[in-house]
Amino acid sequence: VMSEVWSGQRQEWREAEQEGLIEPAGNNGRTASYNWYIPKFVAEEDPSLVSFYGLRGENNRRKLAQRFKRPVSWEQYCQEMSSDQCQTPDETALRPPQNAEEEASYFWEDSNSTTFSGFFRATPENDCETYPTNCTGHIVNYECTQSTFVVAQAHWLNISLKSSGPEANGAGGYPNAALLQIWRAAYATNSSVMMY
Repeated sequence: VMSEVWSGQRQEWREAEQEGLIEPAGNNGRTASYNWYIPKFVAEEDPSLVSFYGLRGENNRRKLAQRFKRPVSWEQYCQEMSSDQCQTPDETALRPPQNAEEEASYFWEDSNSTTFSGFFRATPENDCETYPTNCTGHIVNYECTQSTFVVAQAHWLNISLKSSGPEANGAGGYPNAALLQIWRAAYATNSSVMMY
């Protein structure tokens, strides 16, 4: 089984077919797609965001920086945003996280309710007043255990987005479990998010 055939392998594939070494190529029904995603409500609020023409260039830098803020883990929220480390319930967190899994979470539901609804904040990276030529919005990139092209795509297409996740290798990715949590937090808080 050769699950992927890239354009540079076509001639080798044809020769192997002609020699009877392999069966004719066919589709196995599976396709993969790497895209940038935004919630439907974000696309309805600003339809220009569904095309790279609405993302690229210096004229869109401020728009992206203002709209796409960085997601905050439950631990970060309690330590940095809550006045009493989440000891008093508020609209974002009903209590402090109780273990390492909860601390690293971006959205959390207990059996009866949403315990941490998520939070998105502007950081110095979003500050176009102080950093007018290099402020960025945030894109949620997955961790680098898989191939990811978001850093190169953003750079070469001149799109002012950057991932600032906890992954320390420079790609700023997020663990797979965090991706769905961040998406759910965006819907729970009506916050703009862009994901790869």
